[in-house]
Formats: sequence, structure tokens, C-alpha cells
Amino acid sequence: MPSAIFPNLKSPTDFAEEPENLISTLRHVTRNVKRWRGGGMIQRWVGLGLLEARAGFRRIKGYRDLGQLVAALRGAGASATRAA
Repeated sequence: MPSAIFPNLKSPTDFAEEPENLISTLRHVTRNVKRWRGGGMIQRWVGLGLLEARAGFRRIKGYRDLGQLVAALRGAGASATRAA
């Protein structure tokens, strides 16, 4: 649910499928690895999976408003600190 102040930003619940897509891509890329040999091999395969998954990521709707959101949150945090 977007806020009234920043109507273009997506709700946090709208991002639930992104990690699922990443995990699915990692499973697909590493499905044929039969024997994992050391941490370096794991890092290489996970790196490859992340590069593959990157193509499926989309830009956050309303990303141009994130700077305003950060400023508003900092202002709210500062006023809460002064009130306490």
C-alpha cells in the first residue's frame, strides 16, 4: 500500500517475489553440480547465479522518490529524538 506522501513507491509486500526469483535462479544454475569442492567453487557458482538473476530484476517503481522518503524519515527520527 503506497503512502499518501509517496504514491509511486511500492508496498514492502510487493517485493516478496524478488527473493523467490533469486533463489529459483540460483537453484536452476547450480542444479547439475554434483560435488561441491571448497568455498571458492561455491562462490563462483553463486556469483554466476547472481549475474543470471540480475537480468530478471526490475527497477523499483517510484525509485526517484526514495531521496525524499529518506529525508522525511530522517526528519521524523530527529523530531522523535528531540521529543524523548
